[in-house]
Amino acid sequence: MTHSNKILFLVTFTLSYFMHAFEQIVQKIWFKAVEIVSPKSALGVVYVPNLVAIKSWFRILFAIICILVAFYASISIDNFANNVNITLPTFSLGLVSIAGVRGNSYWGSGDLMAGASNLYDDCAIRPSLPWTATTTGSSTTLTFSGVSAGSIADHLKVNQYIEIGDTPLAAGNKYAMVLAINETTDSVTLDKAVNVSAASEVRVFARMKLGGYDDFKISFGISKIELKDVLAAGESPANMVVNGGYCNIAIGLARNSLQRQSRVTQGFFVQSDNSGNPDAFAWGAPIGELDSQIERELMAVRVSGGTELAEPQFMIRFFRATPKVESENSYNNNQIFYQTMYTIYPSDNHVYKKTKLFYASSNFVFDAPEASEEII
Repeated sequence: MTHSNKILFLVTFTLSYFMHAFEQIVQKIWFKAVEIVSPKSALGVVYVPNLVAIKSWFRILFAIICILVAFYASISIDNFANNVNITLPTFSLGLVSIAGVRGNSYWGSGDLMAGASNLYDDCAIRPSLPWTATTTGSSTTLTFSGVSAGSIADHLKVNQYIEIGDTPLAAGNKYAMVLAINETTDSVTLDKAVNVSAASEVRVFARMKLGGYDDFKISFGISKIELKDVLAAGESPANMVVNGGYCNIAIGLARNSLQRQSRVTQGFFVQSDNSGNPDAFAWGAPIGELDSQIERELMAVRVSGGTELAEPQFMIRFFRATPKVESENSYNNNQIFYQTMYTIYPSDNHVYKKTKLFYASSNFVFDAPEASEEII
């Protein structure tokens, strides 16, 4: 917007605003003049010319004057600004403000984009097993070093997945499922051949892709209680204080499986054949089971154009997630969506400014908990 346009707008707007007041003054003067100079009838009635027409001409004349004044003022201001080399402030109908469009993230961006996401279950990094492992060339037999007698079964289970590699969740690591445990040879049989020439760390691996979701809902909020002032009249609170928060997520699995079902439904049991393929299932209510016993870390990753976004601000970690089983499913000619929900709890191990966090982007830097202070 040029200086001329700015001043033209401001002057025209200001003069137009006071036009009504000027019109009222002119109208009173007009009536007084008419009363003095106009002839009266025999009954004493003053003959008044057509005031509506005169007011219309007055408004047209006033508008022309406003435009001429604004145009002259804008030219003068432009010449002044150019001669002294100054920059005039930008005027608009809105208030002066920060644009607020920096920082694209999972919640949105300055560019228009769809909101599809992939959800991953059990993303926390497990501690390494107390031994290292190798293979002889490419083999389905993984042999451990330094194992005490009969202790492999204390750490690993059949049909459990393991990660082989010194860097947790690295792209080059090996992932395989344990089909059998041999305590005599300190080894396990895997569902596929791996090549581990150097002694490598091994950890239980459970991260599973639950699928992509076009309708993935995240609900969260803060609860407050009112503080009353006993000396104040009325019912309005004197203040409010935060006394808690909540977070829930809801998803609909369009590509469900027994593996995924067992992850998202508490009390859903799956049995597998000798090759580790799930082939039997059942459901029951595990009375007395605490959410803290089954909580896992989830991660949601935004998808754009069918590809997951690699930037960490497009990834959300939900530190303590537990399934909330309230499922009702219809089986008819429509597409099947298995609806499920998670309750998200605040984490004692992820703290920022003495606040326990429910979730965070994958690159968020947390505070180190202070042993001498209790975290709220």
